[in-house]
Amino acid sequence: MTKNMNHSNRNVGLDLVRILAMVFVFCCHATVFRIGQVGPFVRETAVGVPVVELFFALSGYLYGLSAFKKGDKFSVRNFYINRVFRILPVYYAALIWTKMINHNNLPPLLFTLLQNYRLDLMAFMPVTWSLCVEEWSYIILAILFLLLCFLPGFDKRKAMLSATILIILISLALRIYTVMTHPEIQWDDEIRKQTLLRMDTFGIGILAGFIEYKFPDRMKKWVLSPLFFILTAGLLALSLKMGQRIAMGVNTRLELIVLFPVATLGTLGLVLIFGKLPLFQMRFFQTLSKPIAFLSALTYPLYLMHFQYFINISNYCAVNAIFETRWYLIGAIAAAFAWALAVHFIIELPFNKLRKLAMEKFGDSRAK
Repeated sequence: MTKNMNHSNRNVGLDLVRILAMVFVFCCHATVFRIGQVGPFVRETAVGVPVVELFFALSGYLYGLSAFKKGDKFSVRNFYINRVFRILPVYYAALIWTKMINHNNLPPLLFTLLQNYRLDLMAFMPVTWSLCVEEWSYIILAILFLLLCFLPGFDKRKAMLSATILIILISLALRIYTVMTHPEIQWDDEIRKQTLLRMDTFGIGILAGFIEYKFPDRMKKWVLSPLFFILTAGLLALSLKMGQRIAMGVNTRLELIVLFPVATLGTLGLVLIFGKLPLFQMRFFQTLSKPIAFLSALTYPLYLMHFQYFINISNYCAVNAIFETRWYLIGAIAAAFAWALAVHFIIELPFNKLRKLAMEKFGDSRAK
């Protein structure tokens, strides 16, 4: 969910898809303002499944595209220098701010991004489960990649492709085993939020990056074809239907196993369409590229803190309909934006400069 602020190289379509995803996240989490209403909760929980997968798929796709293009120049060290400076300062600021506004204890384990293995700690900042899954998926991928690099006949591209296939197969096998051996398993806490059961999402995105690196012209032609649009719409509709069934508790075991790959493929299709549509290359969108990029840059701090503001402000509501609580919701969104803006200028931009200096020191002056 992180991004740079160099506008000369930006893809307006991908920035827009981030912003669109954040809007849907707001819509899903607005259920806290709908006191006593089950219907909206079921519908918006179903929408929330592919929305989070969209962030995951986009992250994996960009990671894979960068890694395969760089080939033997790809550096795990440089990648994690980037990740540390982009992810942790804002995340730690969110942890500290949450402690201050809630006046509660801050469990040290949260600083390691391992709280999704202790579900009793997830209540401190519920949305951070996705950050835990993303960061530890990349760490496991990096370990496999480095091990494969030591094998004879493995260059970095082959090692990355093999490591990606491995995490997909491992994750899928573990999810099948877990679902089949635990009939009463909870899909959200015990599957959706568990790193080892979710790595295939990032693997699918990375494979898409590999295909684009290998066959860029064919990829673009296929993505812009009517059949691809229909397939993407079908996969998204199927993931929404399965998400709704799971939220209602009437799903099958097969749905628990295939929901996330289906949602990933659907949202990945959306990412590829937004990234390649000629529409977003038009002068109108290019003129707006800087403000769009700025809003895209705010999605990460917004994602971390918006739900906490939603929860805190919804506690003041004593009504049962969204239209009666709309001013509370607007106030919560405004508070989240104010926090995101402050964090962007006070924390993100200074650490972005430090990141560039660190990358230059380690021999990668191309840091953006």
